[in-house]
Amino acid sequence: MGVTFPLKAVSTTVAARVETWTRLQMHWRTRPIQPNHGKPTVSVEIESSAWLAEVMIWVSGEAELATTGLSTNTMNSTMGHTGGPASGRPG
Repeated sequence: MGVTFPLKAVSTTVAARVETWTRLQMHWRTRPIQPNHGKPTVSVEIESSAWLAEVMIWVSGEAELATTGLSTNTMNSTMGHTGGPASGRPG
């Protein structure tokens, strides 16, 4: 595996922004790293009165953002790459 994203850092990074989450009235939960058939992932669930969101990041640096608008029951999903130093791509 060429790229290795620091999955263990996700929980700490999310927790470091607790003041922002509180100000935005958002609740969050980081799930433990999952083995995912040899391509580990970590995910963060974020909830507000208007939205549910999940960010999933793979050890390869790939990421997915899935959102659901609670008032409209509209679902969206976006795939991408995290970028940054671990991937060799600009962040």
